[in-house]
This record gives sequence, C-alpha cells and structure tokens, in this order.
Amino acid sequence: MEHFRSYNTNLTPLIMTGLPSLPKVLELPASKAEEDLAALFARLNSGQTAPVKHVAVSSSSPQLDTPPRSPAVATLVLEAPRATPAPVIEIAHDEDPEQRYLRKAAAYLDALPASDGTSPVTLMQNVAAMLRKVRRPLNLNASSIPNDTKRRYAQAVTDYINNTSGQADFLQMCAQLVADKVIAIDTLDEVDDLCHAIVEYVLSEAPKAPQAPTTAPEPAKAPSTPRKAATTSPAPIYKDPMIGAKVWPTQEKRDNVAGCRTVLLKGILIMNTVHKVQALVWGGKLESILVDPTKDFALVKFLTPEGCQKYFDATANGIELVYEGRKLAFLPERQPGPSSTNDVLKNCIDGEASRCIRAVDADEDWSDAALKILAEGKSKLKRELDCIKRGKTARGRFYIEFRFASIYSALNFKRALLDDVDWEHCNIQYAPDPCEVAHGVHLEDEDE
Repeated sequence: MEHFRSYNTNLTPLIMTGLPSLPKVLELPASKAEEDLAALFARLNSGQTAPVKHVAVSSSSPQLDTPPRSPAVATLVLEAPRATPAPVIEIAHDEDPEQRYLRKAAAYLDALPASDGTSPVTLMQNVAAMLRKVRRPLNLNASSIPNDTKRRYAQAVTDYINNTSGQADFLQMCAQLVADKVIAIDTLDEVDDLCHAIVEYVLSEAPKAPQAPTTAPEPAKAPSTPRKAATTSPAPIYKDPMIGAKVWPTQEKRDNVAGCRTVLLKGILIMNTVHKVQALVWGGKLESILVDPTKDFALVKFLTPEGCQKYFDATANGIELVYEGRKLAFLPERQPGPSSTNDVLKNCIDGEASRCIRAVDADEDWSDAALKILAEGKSKLKRELDCIKRGKTARGRFYIEFRFASIYSALNFKRALLDDVDWEHCNIQYAPDPCEVAHGVHLEDEDE
C-alpha cells in the first residue's frame, strides 16, 4: 500500500504540470477536470475511496468520444511520451487499493515470458497456477518434513489455504506470510525455498479432484482362476549362454592368430653382442634382439610367427659353427606362449619396414663416431645399434646403412633423419633385414 501511495504522490505533480497543455475535454470543462483529478489523488493519498468510479490515463493519441458519459466520469487524454502505450489503471470505489495492487502484480507475474523450468520465475508461475486449483481441506504431516525451515513454510501455507474462503492467491499468501514474519522478501531466496516447500510437501498431500471416465465402462469379466504371485527377485545382470545348452559350441576360426615369435639362445657368452647374435638367426625379419653382456643368453623376437617357425625347422638339430678357432654348438629354444601383435607391427608386416635404414647419396665424409652419435640419439633412452655399414648400390650410388636392435628404434630414427637438414638430399628408405635374406649363419653379409 505504501508503494501504491508513493506512486500516486509522484504521479500527481506530473499530471498537474501537464494540465495546461491538455486538449479540450468533451464532457467537463478543464477547470472542473483539474479539480476532480486533484480531489481523486488527494483521497488516494489519504487512503479513502474515491467517489469517481473510473479514471483512465491513456498514452495513445487524443481521440474524441461521441457518446455522452456520466458526470461521475472524467476522461483525460495525455499525449504519449513513449511509443508503447502505458497500462490503463482502473480504480473502483468498491475494491481495496491493496487488493487491487496485488491483483495487478499477479497479472504482471503471469505475463512474464516463459523460460526454462529451473528459473525462480517459472517456479513461482507454476505454484501460483496450482494454488488457484487446490482443493480443501489440506492435511499436512509436518513431522515427516526433516527440514525445519520447510516445515515452518509448509505449515504456514497449509493454514493460509484452509482459512481462505475464496481462491488461493500466491501473492496474497506471500503478503500474509510477510505480515506474520514467516518469510522476508528482500531477495528471492526465501520465496524460492517457499515454492519448493509448497511443491514438495503441501501440494503433494492435496486431495485430487475426481476425474470423469473418458471411455465406456468395460463389461464385467467372468471370474478367472487366481494366478500365483509373481516373484520379485531381480533379473540376473548376466546370463550364462551355456545354461540350457546340450552340446559344446564349436570353436570359431580366427583370421589373425597370435603365434610364438620368441626364441631363446643359451650359451652365447663368447658371442654376447647384438651383431653376433643376429648372425645366428635367419628365416625372417626381426622385431627385436635383447642381449645382456653379463649373461650367457639372448632373446630374439621375430616379426611374424611364420619366420619363427621357419627358423625352428631349420635348427631342429642345433647350430654348429667355428668361431675364433673354437667349435661352438647352440640349440635354440622356443619360448612358451603366443606373442601378441599391435597395429604398428601389423603395418610393418604389411609394408616394407625393417630394423635397417639406408640413406642413399649420403655424404662420404661422415665419421663412424659422428654416425654413432646420430643413430643413438640425444635422449636419455638411447637407440641400440647393431652396426653401421657403408657401400654402393648396383648403380654405384654411395649409401650409409644403420641397423638397429629393434624395429621401433628404426622407425623412430627414420622420422628423425627425414627432418634433419643435413640429410634432406638423401633418399631415406628401408633396407632388407640380413636375417630375412640369409639361409644360415651369417657372420658377414652375403654381398661381402
């Protein structure tokens, strides 16, 4: 009510100032209209009801009313200061100004644009619509509400709805709760909590209106034999496919079967270097050679299971050779279990990749020490070398070939060599693995 009075007090000087510029009023003289309007706002400011039934302030362009009006009505036409029309305020002598203010506020609340369902405005609109349709009486079980604040809100709302004879109004209820010091409306936080309490505890307990049947009633069915109650045990998450099977399923054939690719060589203490160990292996490309100088064994892994099987077939009776005047004998052992492959190895198998990198048309002034530093790399985890060879192709082009203990080191070194400006004029390519080309022990290459 105080806001409404201050609004009228602030509006009175504005209207009274603009009265000398008003157009001609058809039904009352200008002086009479001024007196009635001043008397109207004086009564509104004092809280009394005005004898004038309607006062309309319109922001549209001036129009002339042809039919005569009652002497109790004064029509004042103001020229619009804005493009949009101002709201028309109707004041009736039989309505309380506070109720009229709340009614206008409720209309403005309903007219707000709709947003997502989580905004406070949408929540208040929904609660206001549900309160207008709620049925009485409401029975609230306050002891079941764990939160003290929501319990207080729910009890106050229930008492308001049960004690209201007419339609429940959301804003009038808020005004009553503010007067009873149940909530404070300085911010929307308490109003938002109030709306949540209404939805969760008050409206959920409201009696539902009976619904008329939408379809014709079904004819009475003959009594049937009672069925057994269904079991409430939850369905199993996983069902064993073998439950109920009468025969064992046939094994499906896989296209790429992981086979054995690892070979163990023992008693090689006199030949425990990568270059000497690879000389004892043939049959296919190698993935890696693992040698420990302090141990008398080495692990050799082929790139394909077929290469490993070919090597075992060729060494079924062992390996014999004379090295530095000594006769040596080795018996390769197959490591149990298959060796899986990854996408990198599959690409190496399908392509021409090997553990040997050849740079054709390389500069001939490279020293062995510089080439070794280049091949091993600058990182803490060095690339392990087999050897570095120099030679010429069949057409007489000079090349430098780098052989590594692992095919992964060769792939990494090739990328580094392609990015090196000192080797950009060279043709960088994969060279044949000597273990794939050889047919027996090869301490030296076949072309040497």
